[in-house]
Amino acid sequence: MSVHWADVDGDGIVIQTGVAPAGGDVPVGATILADPVTAYNAHSMYLDGGVWVSRPAAPTPAITEPGGVTTLTWGALPTGSIVSVQDSEIGIALADLPEVAGALEITLPDAGTYSVSIVAPVPYSTARISVEVL
Repeated sequence: MSVHWADVDGDGIVIQTGVAPAGGDVPVGATILADPVTAYNAHSMYLDGGVWVSRPAAPTPAITEPGGVTTLTWGALPTGSIVSVQDSEIGIALADLPEVAGALEITLPDAGTYSVSIVAPVPYSTARISVEVL
């Protein structure tokens, strides 16, 4: 039987995981995992007061095309969230935009494929979406 473990930071977020053979070495300071938390699903969770909790995903936007222009709109981003937009076709970062009072609106006027990352503070997990503008 193997031993599943996780290295957890001060916020309870999993930094790395691993599996050791029974009786094998587990890194100093690592947390031993017990079913249903394993080395394979621990990154989707965080340790909150000794209890494993599923990490909520950062909110994704409503995508509309008023007048043929693609607009991404968020209305409930956690405080401290940053949205990054990258042109996927040429790999150039276009913007890193902070939320303001939980809201953010981005217009993508040019045709192309964009990668949008929503990075919210702990305990949220980063959300990534691809947006194609025709």
